[in-house]
Amino acid sequence: MGVIQLVINGTTQFSTMVAQLVEMEGNAKVLAFTTLSRYITVSSIRGKKVVPFEELGDLFDKNSIRILNTIGYSKMNTVRERVNKEIADSGFLQYSYISNRAFIAPPTTSELLSSGCIIMPNVFVGPDVIFGKSVVVYNIATAH
Repeated sequence: MGVIQLVINGTTQFSTMVAQLVEMEGNAKVLAFTTLSRYITVSSIRGKKVVPFEELGDLFDKNSIRILNTIGYSKMNTVRERVNKEIADSGFLQYSYISNRAFIAPPTTSELLSSGCIIMPNVFVGPDVIFGKSVVVYNIATAH
């Protein structure tokens, strides 16, 4: 399997940062950004087109790309849950970004890898941690 083709769901600074990390670490190739059309305020981010989520199925083959949800960094429990349901209902598969610089104690489950999680650099996840879907783990000390 080649490099994962990725669309970033979100247009915030957090979305841009995650997209840069994904590409710097070689985890995937970011093709575009997306959000609901009513939230689009720019046509591109860092040279990548911003496309309406409603048109994603017309622009990309659902079997060829994955979507990484970066929406809802604030009010996570409500916004991220709603957006993840919208992605699942659209038929696209979600992608989990797990930084190459995160420390994940074994065993790492395939559920973690396919559930839309974001595990940022310099994070330690112990062996007895159980993740829900679309969890974001962020080391705030390295964010500044």
